[in-house]
Amino acid sequence: MAVYSLGKFTAKVAPETLEKFSEVQQDVLCFLMLLTKVNRFHTKESFREFLIRYLLIVDKPLVSKAQAFIDDGVLIDGTFENKYFCFKVKDLIELIGFESSSSIYNIDENLEHFIQNFSFEAPQVILEQEKKDGVVKYKISKDLLKYHFMGLMTICQIDYLHISFRKNLKYLTTENIESVEKFVDFVVDKIPTITFDKVIELHPELINCRERFLNADMIQFDAYSIPQENLKAILQIIAHEDEWEYLKEEAEITKEFMEENAVTHYITHITFAVGVKWGYIELSEHPNSLFLCLDPLFEVDFDELLGFDSELYSTQLIYDSWNMKDWAYLLPEKPTL
Repeated sequence: MAVYSLGKFTAKVAPETLEKFSEVQQDVLCFLMLLTKVNRFHTKESFREFLIRYLLIVDKPLVSKAQAFIDDGVLIDGTFENKYFCFKVKDLIELIGFESSSSIYNIDENLEHFIQNFSFEAPQVILEQEKKDGVVKYKISKDLLKYHFMGLMTICQIDYLHISFRKNLKYLTTENIESVEKFVDFVVDKIPTITFDKVIELHPELINCRERFLNADMIQFDAYSIPQENLKAILQIIAHEDEWEYLKEEAEITKEFMEENAVTHYITHITFAVGVKWGYIELSEHPNSLFLCLDPLFEVDFDELLGFDSELYSTQLIYDSWNMKDWAYLLPEKPTL
């Protein structure tokens, strides 16, 4: 499975623009993006989806007109270190280019899936110290650690938020959802298209981002579906000699057998080779290519591609070290649609 990072990514926001916003304003924006599962909003579709999901998860009615919402609408506000802060819709427009994830996808899943699966619990921010038998011990909540690692520490220090979120969205009616969609369409139509085009002109690499990740599009190749003759021929090439001795005696190579003998890493590398052959994995000598060159749609066990002590290898090194070119002919061709 492709790996990506969560947190604030601001490289595509002009420095002079970013300077207008405090750390807490940037953190609450990232917080909202994580809740709505929108990784970036530099296109009209992703901007629209963010606003729809935001208005569905906040527990407040639609009261303003579209233009008033753009000019003065407050997305989130509260107090931080006893000082008031807020983040408005017009701030969101200024920060087009801001990202909450390194994912290649702008939006996770479709709206229906989001509505069915959304749930919210207030973050538990706990940091306690106690001394027992002369030893100082700390109690730290998972939420605190999560926001710390994502670089969103002000989220853990906010005094009060003037906003509440729905626990889930399953009770929303079709009328509720359609009214929000209609309202957001009015809002988005009032934002000039050039606002979004400028960001792509300044950062053409955004063209490579895909609009929406759908779990239904995942490619889950089953290496055990390879004809046994071919599978054993590959294992004879790549397996250690002592392991091949008992592998060759097995009438049928199954998932259960490989798991029982703790040799599933062979199957993972066969799956990797299929990913290369089918064009889902790019070969590169870049040290981080295992992060950067795996298509998120192609399912492969990332951890079993790492070396000892979780050492990260390039995709090219993995391919060459396992002599995959020599046995690629034994792998199936990519199915045609």
